[in-house]
Amino acid sequence: MSKVARLYELKPEVLQLFLDFNGKVFADGALSTKAKEPIAVVAAHVTQCPYCIASRTKNAKSGGVRRRDSRGNICCYSTPSGWCFGA
Repeated sequence: MSKVARLYELKPEVLQLFLDFNGKVFADGALSTKAKEPIAVVAAHVTQCPYCIASRTKNAKSGGVRRRDSRGNICCYSTPSGWCFGA
């Protein structure tokens, strides 16, 4: 059973709140969803959440984000093992 399915089984109201929040965060607004997804991928790596990394990467790819879209963008973040830089 996936962790999401388990969460739904144990606390469906908590999962629903998260899904509602997530939907609002990634709705088009000041930034498009396509612009937000690469940021979410970096944030997922910072938190080192394997589920988040997989889901955000999948969403970015299915949303049309390509490596070339991030060309020139440099990100820097700290992890427990040190600093990481990406472009």
